[in-house]
Formats: sequence, structure tokens, C-alpha cells
Amino acid sequence: MSMCVAASVFAADPADRMVGTWKYSPEKSKVPDETIASGQWVVEKLGPNTTRTTADLTLKSGEKTHTVTTDVCDGQEHHADGRPPGAMATCDPSTHSFTSKTDGKLRMVVDTSFSSDGRAVTYHRKVLNKDDKWVEDIRVWEKQ
Repeated sequence: MSMCVAASVFAADPADRMVGTWKYSPEKSKVPDETIASGQWVVEKLGPNTTRTTADLTLKSGEKTHTVTTDVCDGQEHHADGRPPGAMATCDPSTHSFTSKTDGKLRMVVDTSFSSDGRAVTYHRKVLNKDDKWVEDIRVWEKQ
């Protein structure tokens, strides 16, 4: 029976792993100069390898942000609705790891891993900062 379950998990659209409500875990994350106090994502599946993410963040400054993006995770480079002009991303559909460019320049590399029970997703990020230096952090989100 476990072989049947495993086969059905791998046969499903990898985007299905991201569907749901996710809460940011600052206490489990390792972010130098963390600016996020709390956050929540609501991820909806729109089609094969396609999701819409509604993100609500509260920054430590008290500022609140609200964004809605649509992402295609099929291994091809895409501009995501809701992202700044010139922002392009390529997402690996089997792992949900991705790279992000702005105006052709690589700005972020993210290795994504899921907990064995699928209740947490960890992003190991390398981000090019405003001084053109690579900064690494780890961000953990937990499924609600």
C-alpha cells in the first residue's frame, strides 16, 4: 500500500504541495537583519504548475504589505503577474527551487525543501543586495 501512496504523491502536480495557508516562522528562520515580524501566504492552484499567492506581511517597523502574484513553475523563464516590470523567474517543477532575475541580472537563487510530512517549507536563499553582494538566509513557512 505504501508504494501506491508514494506513486500517487509523485504523480500529482508538484504545485499541489504549495496549495494552502502558510505562516512565516521567524523563530525557525535564520535571517540577518530580519525585517519581517509576521507573515501569511494563501496559495491557490490555478492550473497545471500554476499558482496564485496572496501574501500579507507585517514588518518590524509596523508597515503592512499585501501582494498577489501568479507564478508558473514549469522550468521555463516567466514574468509573474504581480511582480515588478523586468522581474523574471524560473522554477523547477519537481523541487520548487527557483532563480529570479531583474532586467536580465541574476538577483536571487532559492533552494526549496519540504519537511517529510509536507507541513513546512524551507527556502535557502542567496540574494544579491543593493550593494551587489550576495547575502544568504533561511526562511521557514509552516502550513496551517
